[in-house]
Amino acid sequence: MSLSGCYRFYQSRSGFAYTPAGIVVPPYAKAVYVSPVNHDFGSILKFIETVFNLPTVGPGGGYADSRADDLSDCFDFNQSPLPFTTIQAPLDAQHFLNDKSPPTPPDND
Repeated sequence: MSLSGCYRFYQSRSGFAYTPAGIVVPPYAKAVYVSPVNHDFGSILKFIETVFNLPTVGPGGGYADSRADDLSDCFDFNQSPLPFTTIQAPLDAQHFLNDKSPPTPPDND
């Protein structure tokens, strides 16, 4: 899969920006669901605060979680938990632990 399809550009208040894709994979995630909501990186923290009834981080609510949604549209806590499915990786952990090749930049194209 090409990563070029995993984000989109849009006009923000401060100019152009992009939205990276996010994948929600816990057992209570809605199956085969694409959210129409523009979530924020702070949404993960907001979700934890909402589920565990915690206050927002920091004084005055100036952090990302205070402006974010709680990802609630991505979950259905009334459904039976989705079963865990193991995905076979082409390389095992030992490959990465023992790899002696020199480091390369992540974007070398």
